[in-house]
Amino acid sequence: MARRLRGGSAHRLFAACLVWALLCTSFAITFTAAAEEDAMDDVLAGFDDDDDEADDDVDSMDDVLDGFGDSDGFQVDPTPSEQATAPEDRIWNLQGDLNLGLSASLHDHESSGGNDYSGLQRFRTKLALQFDLDLPKKWKIRASGYGFYDLAYVMNGRSNYKNDPFAPGDVLDTHEYDFQLTDTYLEGSLHDQVDLKIGRQVVNWGRSESIRVLDIVNPLDNREPGLVDIEDIRRSVAMAKFGFFSGPWTLTVLVIPEVRYDIFPARGSDQAPEIDLTELLARATSLSVDPAVFNDGRVAPDFGNSTEFAMNLTGVFSGWDLSVQAARYNDDRAHFDLSDLRFEHSRLWMVGSGANYTVGSWLVKAEIAFVDGLGFLGSSSKKSRVDTIVGVEYYGLNDVNIVFEVAQRHIDGFESAMKLFPDFAQKDTLESALRVSVDLMNDQIHLTMLGFVIGEKAQDGSFVRLSAEYDVIDALSVQVGFLLFQSGDNVGFANAGKNDRFFTSAKYSF
Repeated sequence: MARRLRGGSAHRLFAACLVWALLCTSFAITFTAAAEEDAMDDVLAGFDDDDDEADDDVDSMDDVLDGFGDSDGFQVDPTPSEQATAPEDRIWNLQGDLNLGLSASLHDHESSGGNDYSGLQRFRTKLALQFDLDLPKKWKIRASGYGFYDLAYVMNGRSNYKNDPFAPGDVLDTHEYDFQLTDTYLEGSLHDQVDLKIGRQVVNWGRSESIRVLDIVNPLDNREPGLVDIEDIRRSVAMAKFGFFSGPWTLTVLVIPEVRYDIFPARGSDQAPEIDLTELLARATSLSVDPAVFNDGRVAPDFGNSTEFAMNLTGVFSGWDLSVQAARYNDDRAHFDLSDLRFEHSRLWMVGSGANYTVGSWLVKAEIAFVDGLGFLGSSSKKSRVDTIVGVEYYGLNDVNIVFEVAQRHIDGFESAMKLFPDFAQKDTLESALRVSVDLMNDQIHLTMLGFVIGEKAQDGSFVRLSAEYDVIDALSVQVGFLLFQSGDNVGFANAGKNDRFFTSAKYSF
């Protein structure tokens, strides 16, 4: 039986977050003050040096400068081979990183599909590569991608992972391995005030660190909810991006022909919501729907009707900025349409605006978006939703960053049937996030706490991620942390309390 988070548990969760934040902040302040005191002592110590040492310094400087007065003095130029191999002279660059990630469940349990998810759950090796090529007239080509393979499924026995009857093979196909072409594009200037970037890329117009309102362009890879930040899970999409510049204003226009959607945990996996599809299957059977539709999962519109369009106008001024957005795009969330007897993605309209304002050491941010065209099985008409978010960011302490954000989502014309399976919709949804980041030892150690809550009292679910990363050398970093969930009434958190886990990783960049 999954744990439910109520008032008392919510208070304990927030207390744990605040204690962690206070500890990190106090440690950072103490460490910074000590470092500054040592640095001041070093500076003042120089005034105690003898005059003889000062004279020695002058003589040393004279020796260094002496060569500039010789008529025979010269500097040896690098050989042609040395010039060819100098990184700054190359027109291409290849870089990448190799990542080994491990996670283990803190609770012995099974998923809804009957798969055992106790102990080791992730032993993933991931290789990412990026190739850059400079072209004439300051044009540039970038090609990047990654591939991973998770050894945990072999170590635990691949045959032990049962497949969901509605999604055969999905657990291994979705989580065991993957290869993706990520940012791959051609970029350059068509005119002094016009840029073009065409190919797969990521575009983020939102200002939030953890909650999406205006950030609707790229889908997300949510196979491991809560483990990494949003900025690291956006999926690149092929598009043509035009940028027009005039003074403080920038107009960006996107044309997006490629259709890609969010990736969620596969049914039967550890973090997939436990949803019984029997009711929907019964409806489909009574209507003579081919069961294969459940395996396909979702059907996209045809190419002509699926191309997305988006526009953003941004003005950047002293201490503040303002933007206006509009988009015609596909809903990443699929719904079952009884008229077509299949899962479909609605075509949505969005208009919105966002702003940042700086006051001293504070950054105040706000976004609002009106979304129209949402489809639900529990309603015969399309619905509209208003999303708003406000947040504050404080950076007045050295090496400490604190961000707090609250978002409200309201569905207009809500019908009670939309609460039921398979929509599980809510008329009003409140989301909040608190992030505290601390850097120590000259940015060698990075501490992060992220708390995410749904509902006024976290009754709809929540999670906390605590992590520490250490830069061993410039090219090597290691990370350890805990990901802690609390179950709630939101379908995505219905049985999440069993998914607490420890994680660690090592990343080598080259």
